[in-house]
Amino acid sequence: MIVTLRDDILDNPKLWDRLSATERAVMKLYANGSSRGAIAAELHLSKHSVSHLLASVKDKLHASTLGHAAALYKLHLEHES
Repeated sequence: MIVTLRDDILDNPKLWDRLSATERAVMKLYANGSSRGAIAAELHLSKHSVSHLLASVKDKLHASTLGHAAALYKLHLEHES
């Protein structure tokens, strides 16, 4: 699957501000390859909560898949620095 990333998503700070601190922490771990179980253990959450948070991030970033959301998140971090 080829994911097209739009510049307006990267440049829209309000979009990123929609993520809670917990959603950011979960996405950071997920984008770096952690499994739901590993994320749950590290953040002291249930796997169900992690799945719910990932789905919420995907929706808030208007991503089509979690992989797309992770790519957007990583590019956003690169774009910020």
